[in-house]
Order: sequence, then C-alpha cells, then structure tokens
Amino acid sequence: MFFHILIFLTVFYLWWRWKAQDAQKIRDLTDKYIFITGCDSGFGNLAARTFDKKGFRVLASCLTEAGAVELKAATSEQLQTVLLDVTDPDNVRKVAEWIKAEVGSAGLWGLVNNAGIMGPSAPTDWLNIEHFRAPIETNLIGLINVTLHLLPLVKKARGRLVNISSTGGRLAVWGGGYVPSKFGVEGFNDSLRRDMKAFGVKVSCIEPGLFKTGLSNRKKVIEEREAIWNQLPPAIRKQYGEGYVQKDAARKEKLVQRLQNTNLSLVVQCMEHALTSINPRSRYSTGWDAKLLWIPLSSMPAALQDFVLLRNKAELADPTAGRDMQHFGVKVSIIEPGCFKTAVTNSEVIERDLLRLWNQLTPEVRESYGDKYFVEYVRAQRFSMKRLCDSDISKVIKCMEHALIVKYPRTRYGSGWDAKFFWLPLSYAPTLLSDMMLRMLLPTPTASRKSVSFVPLDV
Repeated sequence: MFFHILIFLTVFYLWWRWKAQDAQKIRDLTDKYIFITGCDSGFGNLAARTFDKKGFRVLASCLTEAGAVELKAATSEQLQTVLLDVTDPDNVRKVAEWIKAEVGSAGLWGLVNNAGIMGPSAPTDWLNIEHFRAPIETNLIGLINVTLHLLPLVKKARGRLVNISSTGGRLAVWGGGYVPSKFGVEGFNDSLRRDMKAFGVKVSCIEPGLFKTGLSNRKKVIEEREAIWNQLPPAIRKQYGEGYVQKDAARKEKLVQRLQNTNLSLVVQCMEHALTSINPRSRYSTGWDAKLLWIPLSSMPAALQDFVLLRNKAELADPTAGRDMQHFGVKVSIIEPGCFKTAVTNSEVIERDLLRLWNQLTPEVRESYGDKYFVEYVRAQRFSMKRLCDSDISKVIKCMEHALIVKYPRTRYGSGWDAKFFWLPLSYAPTLLSDMMLRMLLPTPTASRKSVSFVPLDV
C-alpha cells in the first residue's frame, strides 16, 4: 500500500512541477516586437488584435489593402500593418528590411508564421501539378523564405519562432497540396528547433484541428471540387460515378458539424503561450478533435488509419475499384531507406557544398558558430556516416520487388538497419528525447570563439 501511495505522490509531484514551469511567463511585453503573417482574417487577425491589447509591439502583414485597413481600424495606433505576399521573394525581402529598421537593436522577439491557403482538396487522380504547387509555394516555401530573412533578428533577441502547421501535417486526411505542405512545415520546424537551441531561440509548432475559418469554408471547398469534377475525363468520372461529389460532400458535412471548432481563441492562446512562457512547448495540439482523434490516429498503424478515414468517403460506383486508390485495387507503398552509400550521400560532394555555404556566410553568423565549428561538423558527419551508412543497396531493391510482386504489399518499408533500429523508432519518441539524441551527433555552436576564418578546401 505504501509503495502505491509513493508512486502516486511521485507522479503528482512531477505533474505539479511541470505545471508550475509551464505557467511561468516573461515580463515587460511592451518592449517586444512580434511579426505575424496572414492577418487579413482567421487566426492571424485575432492574434494581432489580442497581442496588441496585451502590449506587444505588433507588426502585422496582410495580403490585401482592405484587410490591413480593417485590422488597423480595430487596433491601437501602436500596431503597424504591411502588405506581404509570402510567395513573392522581392516582397519578402523588402518587408524584412522594413522590419529590421523598425525593431532596431532590440531584434525581433517573435515571428508567427501563420499565412496559408487550403488549395483544392480532392482525390489525387483528379488533380494536376498546379493544384499542388500553390499550397506548397505559400504554406511551405513562403514560410521558409520569411523565416530565413527574419532569423537573424530573432537570434539577436533570443526570441521565439511559432509555425502554424495543422493536424494535416501529421495525418493525410485528403488529397491535394495542403497536406504535403504541412508535412513539410513539420519537418522544417523540427530541424529549425534543433538548429536554434544553441542560440537561445525557442521554436514551437501549433497543430490546429478543424476550425471554422476562411480556409475551411465548406461552400468554397465544394465549389472548387465541383469545378475540378466538371473538367475530368469521362473515364475517371465513370469510375467514381455520377453524384459522387454530392454524396461525398454530404458525408463530409456531417463530419464537419461534429468536429469543427468555432473558438479561434484556442489557437491564439497557444501562440501566446509559445511567445510568453519561460518554457514553451515544442508542439501544441489545438482543438478536441486534434487531441482525441487526429494526433492519436497519426501514431496508429497505417491499416487502422486507412480503415477509419475511408469510412468517411462516399462509396464509388465501381465496388471492385491507399486511401484514394484503394477502391480501385491500386496498392500504394512507400520505401524509407536509411543511410546508404550512393551518389546522394557522397561525402566529398556533401562536404564541398557545405564548405561553399560556410564561406558565403556573413562574419557575424560564422562567429556565432565559432571558426572551429565547420571542421567539427564535418568530422561528426564522417563519423556518423561511417557507422550508419550501408553499402548494400540491394536491400532497397528487395523492398521495391516485394511491393511490386506480392499480393499484399506493405504500406511502408523501413530499409537498412539504421532505419529500422534508430531513425524510425526515434521518430516516434518524445520530442525531448529525439532532440537530445540528434544533438549528440553534432557539435554545439559557441559564440565564445572570437576568431573567424575561411576553411581551406582540404578539411
């Protein structure tokens, strides 16, 4: 009995300590600048108005002049707006220069990458490459470009980076460019978080579930899908059957009514915690559907994911016909090789590319890493590749063969011992553990090394 009480008290103490640390907040918000993208409506608009009231010096970007005027009218004189299209590199560069002039020596405390679009969501065989390009250009490439331009200002303030992803970045619920773009945001966020830890910059990712915003406007989604349907070849329309769009829309409407959140402040509260907490979380799942359905389901076996998600699709006209293609008898597999000795992993090419990047860095950036960092990084990479890289590429070919010839191919193939016993298990580990393990593979940057030099080619 005493042992059980001791376990309970230990767990309660650890929970209490975690909650106490979670509640600790920074002070003096009035001298801190934050930049939020996508403030015309939705999460960004509410965040800009909320943080303006709390005293932050808010710099808000809008895509349209009308959105900027409306936001400015609803906030204090301290809030400043700027027009920004994140897919326009020249626009991004000019806005970054404007922000640099505004924040001065204080730097930028917070960058909230919120701008995004949905793009058409439809079965994959309905779409063309342009349907994928627009969401990826906005949600991923645009986000990365804005981050790269403003990262020096955030490092100067030892501030916060907050990337708005989605549960669609953890689980592919529908076809189209939105889901791949958000999977990309998750990967970029993870690598950025580990890269910036040594500089005191904390990076967080927010994964909202289904919220009622302009992005999830059902009428617009259905109209886009019907427009694509009307342009499909007769053969594809016959495979799906007339009335498929309407049946699928009716089924999805029931799902939306059950799951959709209308309280956008839940997402803004996560942004606030990420910007003001002494110990912000690496990830925030927002909305009961995200916490209880989508995120847990993303960690389940692929067969279970497919079973749950396919139940919400309308039946096809051809009953003999993963997930979009499963009805048609098409088996889709993905192979995830570990480190193999190929032209892609040629150490000489990789090191020369790294060297070129290092020598192009500004003196300030090289100084922040230290002049010995490059040599240490290359040595660590050589050490890792020597022990992890597999020279037997036939293992990958065997996975391809299995996927092509067996009656029941696997959904995923982990190829190589490092993939099976290190990388893939680590991808399911808690963020704290995965970050610790990956940091052990690389040297730590240090700003204490004052001398800055170019590295000779014979590293």
